[in-house]
Amino acid sequence: MIKHTAAALLLALGSFAHAVQAAPINLLTNGDFEAGTLTGWIGTPDPSPNGGQFVGPDFSFSPVPHAGNVFNDAAYNTVGLLTQSVNTVAGALYTIEFDLQRFQTGADLDNFASMSFGGVTLFQQTNVSADWTHYSFTGVVASGATSLLEFGNRNYWDFNQLDNVSVIKTSPDNPPPSPVPEPSSAALLLASLGVLGLMRRRA
Repeated sequence: MIKHTAAALLLALGSFAHAVQAAPINLLTNGDFEAGTLTGWIGTPDPSPNGGQFVGPDFSFSPVPHAGNVFNDAAYNTVGLLTQSVNTVAGALYTIEFDLQRFQTGADLDNFASMSFGGVTLFQQTNVSADWTHYSFTGVVASGATSLLEFGNRNYWDFNQLDNVSVIKTSPDNPPPSPVPEPSSAALLLASLGVLGLMRRRA
């Protein structure tokens, strides 16, 4: 009987481990810019004298400053671009997330930011918020074996700042992780532990 109980316990532990899934994988290289460089990315800055792109600490002193490094783009006359090619599966679904803010000290609020994936524009905004804002796009369908993630920026006075960029495959074989075990798995585990304890007392 104890052997059968032990087998049930192992089965329950397997179900429990399966319910607590592994954390999803960010398909981007250096999505948080903590390399301190544009490693993994291709930057195309605005050619004007003030049109540089760089990675460095968040110096905006916004209410929620970001630890570590962020991407800064000072495009002035034309739109500065930041791109990375992502390995994808045609027809699969992806979630794209990023944090964005405008570091603006001038009076002119003439600025612009955009994001596209696989040639499809998912985000486009003028007068970006002066505080860090989190954006999330779910159910994004990839059309090929690679998809180009592209950010565009133009800021008349200072910088648009970008951080914590991620591309996560969510289907068909990488569902979002469950924050807690499924109730049935947890119940099975508890029941097995109880039976095992009872059998040991009787033995």
